[in-house]
Amino acid sequence: MKSILALAFFSASLSASPIKFTPPSVTVSVINDITGYSAQATVPADGTVFTVPDLFQNSNIDERGQILATSAQLIQFVEGVFCSFNRDTTIVPLNPTTTFTILNAEDVTSPALLNHVTFQCQV
Repeated sequence: MKSILALAFFSASLSASPIKFTPPSVTVSVINDITGYSAQATVPADGTVFTVPDLFQNSNIDERGQILATSAQLIQFVEGVFCSFNRDTTIVPLNPTTTFTILNAEDVTSPALLNHVTFQCQV
């Protein structure tokens, strides 16, 4: 009898669908302090790389095809997440302890052009 029950449980575990992992979501707000406009994007924290234009085209910070912003802030996130804006060898990190960043370190009074920048998050 025990072997029949064991076989039944074993068979059930083989036929059960695997549990699909759904990564947590992260929301970032990108702000242009010069215009007063901002926009938000929510992405999965699974390492997927997004271009900033794909995330923010046709938003308030899209000025005729140019994505311009002075700062960014994580507004929804999970513990242990690491996000970054990336361009070539420059990495601008965002995480639970550093939720805000200036995007144009060379001149904080002017917006950065983000058309060739990517954004990603990973838990």
